[in-house]
Amino acid sequence: MTHHEKIRQELLEQISGMRTGEKIPNELHLAEFFGVSRMTVNKVITELAKEGFLTRKRGAGSFVSRKNCSRKVITILLPSANNIPFHLQYIISGATEAARELGVGIELIAISPDNTKDHIDFSAIEHLSESSYVLVVSNWFYRVFPFLNERKCKVLLLDRQLLQFAPENENTKKFQILDCNIQAMVHNAFQRLYDAGCRKIAFRGMKPILQSISCHYYELELEQRNMKGLLLANNGGNLRLTEAELDSLTRFKPDGLIFDAQHFRSMMGSDFANITNIPDGLSYEVIQFNPYHNFLDRNPSSEEIDGMSAGNMAIRMLLDPERPKYKMLSPTYHPESSGCSNTNQLFFEVI
Repeated sequence: MTHHEKIRQELLEQISGMRTGEKIPNELHLAEFFGVSRMTVNKVITELAKEGFLTRKRGAGSFVSRKNCSRKVITILLPSANNIPFHLQYIISGATEAARELGVGIELIAISPDNTKDHIDFSAIEHLSESSYVLVVSNWFYRVFPFLNERKCKVLLLDRQLLQFAPENENTKKFQILDCNIQAMVHNAFQRLYDAGCRKIAFRGMKPILQSISCHYYELELEQRNMKGLLLANNGGNLRLTEAELDSLTRFKPDGLIFDAQHFRSMMGSDFANITNIPDGLSYEVIQFNPYHNFLDRNPSSEEIDGMSAGNMAIRMLLDPERPKYKMLSPTYHPESSGCSNTNQLFFEVI
């Protein structure tokens, strides 16, 4: 094998494990590393640039290009690195698991420096093109939809139901959709309480209420059944019901409660009702709560959307040669049970 062939082979191996847009070492450094002249290195880099593996920028150096990259890469768009919700961590982990099995890479991009939907760093996704695979995990990113559509990226949106809180956008018509059935989860919890005889069912959800998809479906249940309800806004992710919330419950006198626990990472103790301060004798159902993430002596009846499954399925949909347009991910129901340890481990493999 000639020096040229050896350098080319080793550079291609390094490039396959690098992120698009990442800078490779300069020619002088590579020449010293391989023990050859700078001219030899220059010829290899020029060749790789012509083939689309590298992009050369005058005065700046050579950068990894997406075109003809030997390894497919899935780009996952995220909020700022300091504000990744717990359920999103599981989506990323599930996506990574599928990517590893399918032999593709994962690229995580935080596209808002200050985590506001109006402040998008488009330079972070400038490299995306019609050969790009992009996973968008919520309607929070709707301002990038026209950009992704213009670049003709292959995009999967998870999840469609959230779009009702974003401005109407024609660009999503070309996206694949993995629809997490939040409506079914709320309906099932409501129906179990209703079947148990409850006729005044309250709901404890996240603030702001107007942007909570689960709260929206709770109000829809009330409307369809012509029932009165009570929305309690959990401000700041508080685990326990506050005195103000307990006062509201006392005045409303509910016989049932749906408790949205989507932002709770884990709990340890005797049982859910004691930890969250739910009044004695009040029937309740918990949604978006996975008992395998907690260490309670007794787990409540609960229902969840499995983030690991959502991330795994999203990657497989994106890479499916037949590219299915739409799939529905149903919630998983966990009846009341004895507690169990945390068996689901998060893992990441980022290129």
